[in-house]
Amino acid sequence: MKNLALVLVLLAGSVPAMATEFSLSDGETGPIVVSMQIHVRNEKEELTAYPKQIAEFTASARNDTEKPIRYAKFCVQTGRRRKGCDFEFWNKWIWMPGEELTWMIDRHARPGMDQAAKVMLLEIKPEVKKAKRSH
Repeated sequence: MKNLALVLVLLAGSVPAMATEFSLSDGETGPIVVSMQIHVRNEKEELTAYPKQIAEFTASARNDTEKPIRYAKFCVQTGRRRKGCDFEFWNKWIWMPGEELTWMIDRHARPGMDQAAKVMLLEIKPEVKKAKRSH
């Protein structure tokens, strides 16, 4: 499937957490309203010389289209990353219009994860209604 060129860039100052809400569409299906937050914290509360950090990612998305979505896959790139995804999330069942889904993912934090993020809609497949046969 083609990679949809839907990119929104969020730039924020150096803060421990960033959050935003935005709307995605592939031109045929949409909008999907997504709210995202990334919070970077130390893995352990005890003091160490070089603490390992964890990036806590939380996203919620609402299907504001007028039709069910069979599959939607999102990619989040943070910091200076240009290839691949720091976080990927997708729906596991038919996503009905007006329904809101939530994802929570923890990853090892890389430098800059709390400063900038690119969000892409990699793939979207609307639910296809099967035509009923009349006898």
